[in-house]
Amino acid sequence: MARDRGVSDAVAFTLTFSIIMLSIGLLTIPATDRVTTYSEAQEIESADRAMQSFAATLENMETRGDQNRSLRLAMKDGNVRFVESELEVAGETYPVNGLEHEFLRTPQDVTITYTNGAVVRARGVSGTMSTRPNMVCREDKSGHTTAVVNIVNLTAGENIDVAVRGGRDIRLNEYAIKSDAPVTNTDRELNMRAQTQDIEVKKLDSSFTLQTTADTVDRDVWNQTFQDVADESAWERPDDASIRCPADSALVRVTTIELSVVESGL
Repeated sequence: MARDRGVSDAVAFTLTFSIIMLSIGLLTIPATDRVTTYSEAQEIESADRAMQSFAATLENMETRGDQNRSLRLAMKDGNVRFVESELEVAGETYPVNGLEHEFLRTPQDVTITYTNGAVVRARGVSGTMSTRPNMVCREDKSGHTTAVVNIVNLTAGENIDVAVRGGRDIRLNEYAIKSDAPVTNTDRELNMRAQTQDIEVKKLDSSFTLQTTADTVDRDVWNQTFQDVADESAWERPDDASIRCPADSALVRVTTIELSVVESGL
């Protein structure tokens, strides 16, 4: 009888231990999924901030005349590649090629793209513009309307296409100054050099239209931004794909910047 009782106790202990471990496993699975989802979301947020910092650096080059700047794009995951895009100003088509950071996600991939001063985060065909391009249409107190449109075109001496899978923990850059976007400070980064190749200024003395084309990257987001800009300033909205400035005088500044990969800690 004592022997049978001992076997029963052993079986009971084994069953109890198995139930406890199974319960822990069932509880851990959703918790792990939540941590993974949070981590992936933070990767995208950090990449967005990093691209905004990238855009701010290029804006200094186009507006302040900086000839050379070093750029650092912190990366933990995804693909970074050169993309081709264009916009039309006053009937003339301008290339506004840029840089895209793509994350492979389910059910739709996420892209964070810089083109012509703008940073767009998109999932599929929908998205939001976290940094707007530099385009001004303003009427002064005398009723005179002026406009300034900056066109920024990136070129690449060699094709930029870098892929990263996995990485280290994400953390904010504690050394970022107040005016900069807080980019991630990881051990993986893509170091690039930007050099101004050409600056051309064109003067216009009448109203003009700025519009997207079939080859504009993230066209739907740009068109929505056109609507937002028209609601907030002197820009007019003649149709879904354009905005018009009833300008008495205008400047179109075209800046060509060559981007090259110096080295990467990937």
